Amino acid sequence: MRRTVKFHPIGLKIEVEEGTSIFDAAKLLGNDLGAWGIRTVCGSRGTCGQCAVRVLDGGVSGADEGEYELIARKGRAREEGWRLACRTRVLGDVQVVLERVAGGDRLQTAGVWESVEPWPPVQWVPFEMRPPRLGEDRGDADRLAEAVTGAHGGADVFDYLVLRALPSFMRRHGFHGWAVLRDTGRPEVTALSAHRDRLLGLAVDLGTTKMAGYLVDLETGEILHSGATPNPQIPFGEDVVSRLGYALSGEAEKVRLREAAVKGIATLADDLCHQENCSLDAVQEAVVVGNTAMHHLFLGLDVQGLAQAPYTPGLSGPVEVKARELGLVFAPGAYVYLSPCIAGYVGGDHTAALLATSFSLFKGTALLLDVGTNTEISIVKNGHITSCSAASGPAFEGGHVSRGMRALSGAIDRVWVEGEMDGAGGEGGGSDRVQFDVVGPGRVPTGFCGAGLIDLLAVLLRIGAMDYRGRLRKEHPGVTASAGGRDGPEFAVGGVPFTQRDIRQLQLAKAAIRSAIEGLLLTTDTRAEDIDRVYMAGAFGVAINPNSAMDIGMFPRLAREKYLPVGNAAGVGACLSLVSLEKRRAAADLAQAVEYVELVTLPNYQDLFLAQVDFPMAV
Repeated sequence: MRRTVKFHPIGLKIEVEEGTSIFDAAKLLGNDLGAWGIRTVCGSRGTCGQCAVRVLDGGVSGADEGEYELIARKGRAREEGWRLACRTRVLGDVQVVLERVAGGDRLQTAGVWESVEPWPPVQWVPFEMRPPRLGEDRGDADRLAEAVTGAHGGADVFDYLVLRALPSFMRRHGFHGWAVLRDTGRPEVTALSAHRDRLLGLAVDLGTTKMAGYLVDLETGEILHSGATPNPQIPFGEDVVSRLGYALSGEAEKVRLREAAVKGIATLADDLCHQENCSLDAVQEAVVVGNTAMHHLFLGLDVQGLAQAPYTPGLSGPVEVKARELGLVFAPGAYVYLSPCIAGYVGGDHTAALLATSFSLFKGTALLLDVGTNTEISIVKNGHITSCSAASGPAFEGGHVSRGMRALSGAIDRVWVEGEMDGAGGEGGGSDRVQFDVVGPGRVPTGFCGAGLIDLLAVLLRIGAMDYRGRLRKEHPGVTASAGGRDGPEFAVGGVPFTQRDIRQLQLAKAAIRSAIEGLLLTTDTRAEDIDRVYMAGAFGVAINPNSAMDIGMFPRLAREKYLPVGNAAGVGACLSLVSLEKRRAAADLAQAVEYVELVTLPNYQDLFLAQVDFPMAV
């Protein structure tokens, strides 16, 4: 019997015969196991303990005490699901979490960063007080409140942890030092220090698939370090809908999702602070942006309203909450600010992207596309912004595609026909003319990431290996039968198969995106040729070849120069809200001004969607 093994966070899955070891299942996907954290010095005989993986879910063979002893020596607990890949046999469908993914990843963090005058919500304020005198009835906090002054006067509030430490701090440091005053309308002392240290902040783009983080100097606006990591929630659901379903299955499941997000942010923050050689308590303020579902799951809010029509969020406005209440250990009184959401499926990340691109100020007509498992799209026309979301699913993130994966080492990320430039134009040809590029140093192809899949679809159309309905032509020399014939015919690139079933998954994803664009154009009475610019945001927006996307009908046919990649605009918007209260307020105003369109309410939307499933007849 065949069983499916799925490896997180790389996103690859494979079918194997029941009884196959997890180690052998991983080997079938490629030879670069070391980059995935699967190593062996004993020839996979089960004696070195180097091939430890975490079995999250599914049926596997049991372990003996010898295996658990090896796992314990490596500092891992059996209760967390750790097993040795070479000793663990697959008995059912299994989800496996790899220890790490090293090198070659393209988890996008960079973006177009505008110069902004810093106006952070926190500032260092010096204070010097005389020691209290006999008979004086005013407390330390009362006197300190007068000694520190912000834009709105002296401090009104003291963080609880600061208040607890205040008496001993004052007497230890001679009643002088520095206070961090958070002044967003009601001044609050959130930290004390004997010195004036740098003010650091953390901005996080909490995406469905990955999270990007930025360590920022709040006084200069400089991004000191940035990094990204796969979202640890992925094993509980590839896309927003499945993750909401998991959260609704029980309170423990909802808590598990929240804790996974918090752990991911904490790990990311720790890595960034380590690079700066500072501790986590140097972080005085944080901003988190994410789609509405990620926003609610991170806060632990009820997601019932998001899972069913009319998809109403429990909360859409901006949120401020103490970092420690969320389980994040930053400065004693540090806050986490969450940007406002626009609607049930257009969240604070899109608000941040609108802010970062100055979208509302564009003179003309423009689109903003942030393609992902949940694709968010906006159009600005005459200064008015209209937004919608498309349930594009995880296909372009590597999900539901037999050899799909994220843009990690081994991913085919670009495909073209020999003699073509930038994947545009050119004449048809045989499969031997198909060229490809691979992410990472090994150059050994393992699977396809989203940008490579779009290129491949365009190439298959151009060389005649696939017709406009998405059917692989069996008579084409590059098309062969898939293993066992279960997934229809296939076309291999660098030895990596791409099947008829994969094409069907991608057709649905591209139809969702293009029909959403067409829905916005209809709603705003706009013709495609009237579009002056298309901002492509996110990791996918940077990697995608617009010519390929236009060739397969995912994007409207426009002049190539109208497509402008803007990197992780959501992350940049989060940084802007972190360093400037003016930008933070502008984001809140944007969220209020956007008109949201629920696509399913449009007349004949189903017909609009079905019309976009096929590919263009001429490429």
